[in-house]
Amino acid sequence: MPLEIAHHLRALTRVGRHGLGDEHRIEKAIGGARKIDLREVVRHVFGQLECWVVIEVARKIERNVEIARVGQVAHEPLAGEIRLQWWRDALSGVAPGEAAANPVAAALLDTIARCGLPAAPLDALIDARARDLYDDPTLTLSELEAYGRATASTLFGMAARILDGGAAPDDVADPAGVAYALAGLLKAFPRHAARGRIYLPTETLERHGVARPEVADGMASPGLRAALAEIAGQARERLAQAAGRWQSVTPAARPAFLPLAGVAPLLARIERNSDPFVPIELPQWRRQWLLWRAARRGVF
Repeated sequence: MPLEIAHHLRALTRVGRHGLGDEHRIEKAIGGARKIDLREVVRHVFGQLECWVVIEVARKIERNVEIARVGQVAHEPLAGEIRLQWWRDALSGVAPGEAAANPVAAALLDTIARCGLPAAPLDALIDARARDLYDDPTLTLSELEAYGRATASTLFGMAARILDGGAAPDDVADPAGVAYALAGLLKAFPRHAARGRIYLPTETLERHGVARPEVADGMASPGLRAALAEIAGQARERLAQAAGRWQSVTPAARPAFLPLAGVAPLLARIERNSDPFVPIELPQWRRQWLLWRAARRGVF
């Protein structure tokens, strides 16, 4: 792997890790990263495990720098809607000059063009992220799963297509993204609850006799634990569904799904946690080991 590419990749990783930061540093890092052939990076840096690094960088940019971050930094829904509409226009080709001037948008559009990625899933992702701007409750578990499909499943599918342009990963990306999103929701539950944002489905809470004000007040009732366990069980079902379809994923596209290696261990920790308001995290060394093992075995 050329040292120049490794340098650009490290710079891009730092941008993803630290968020927006200095605008000049972001433009320089992403400008250099646009010179990288992602498939060359994937093939030559530490074998298949480097696929995870590339995918993780993409996820961090999507989450920390732009689209998914809108709901976190916009103080008013209208401001967030305006920003998300800018991204819709960028993807549809409206005001191409503005899109080209934005280093993240330019890199994204370049990747879409070079890898032949469909734009429709990204439009759906933006629409799903618009929900983060509001405090409207999620009514059903099916509604929560649909959010996972529009967000995490979209990213898995696009990552697989970047690695293998001939891949048809949707049969696995669909349940994989739902499992990943549900596990992420459960992991973030303590942080969300502390901010008064309860994303657990109303129907699930009511079925277990839990009122939303109780959750906002930090009451770790048996009903709340049962509701969280039900969501964890659904995540396990979707993960098993993805595993059952694994053979349909081409070898070249399989590294796109390496982040799934941490889902089952994370769910196990969450299910053992007696206080749902205490944050749960897999140690970094274990996450890295799980990824290494999954890369070596070719399964998650």
